[in-house]
Amino acid sequence: MDDEKRRPVADIVFLLDVTRSMQDCLDAVKSSILDFIAGNSGSALPSIDWRMKIVGYRNSETDPSDWFIDNPFVSNAAEVEAQLSADRMNVSGGGDEPPSLLDALFKLATVDQSGTHDPADPNKWRARGTTVRLIIFMSSGIFKTSMKISEAAGGTVIDVITAIVQHRILLVGFGPEWEGYDALATADRSEFIRVAKLADNPALTGFDKSLEEVKAAQHASLAALKAALADPSYFSTMFSVISRGLWKARAID
Repeated sequence: MDDEKRRPVADIVFLLDVTRSMQDCLDAVKSSILDFIAGNSGSALPSIDWRMKIVGYRNSETDPSDWFIDNPFVSNAAEVEAQLSADRMNVSGGGDEPPSLLDALFKLATVDQSGTHDPADPNKWRARGTTVRLIIFMSSGIFKTSMKISEAAGGTVIDVITAIVQHRILLVGFGPEWEGYDALATADRSEFIRVAKLADNPALTGFDKSLEEVKAAQHASLAALKAALADPSYFSTMFSVISRGLWKARAID
């Protein structure tokens, strides 16, 4: 079998928190994604038959008209960069309410798939069994624990995990140490990287408490994320690990 046929096939979604809480970090996160695509952390990505899209999320109740910013799958760096730099991917909204990560994950997990013998559709996953499906999300805070979108109203993290597993999606997350993320990480083939750890940031205990304690926890988490981003190799190294994982996963039946 030649190298072209052996290349892993991957549909990759970068799911970004684009609320104002990410004001000081989003540009650096975007740059890290472009570094990943350019192969600055190694040569793994060019060896993958990849499609990618950038998706943003806010709060579905406080920002109902633009809480979910979707894009089609594309397969070259210039198109990914265009998605990242679009005005609608700039930070806005959010307020004091946490964003709707669960709703966004559910929407992405349940997107239709192309038929096995159909040409690739930019608005669908490629057929199950022909591609690795990967969602990478990033956040500096917590998320709403009950979904509000009509197709999953009242659903919880358990419903999101079920959808992720049923649709054979690999999930990788970056964010603060918090029980909600620990729960998401229990999904099969999922991983969560704690950018802010409780041992180093005691203020993180304030999540799920009073508004002032939540703000203090959010501030500590954001500071930890900014510190990580100050090291240019932090996310590029993590993304290199992810790309190697794609090689190991190959197509998932």
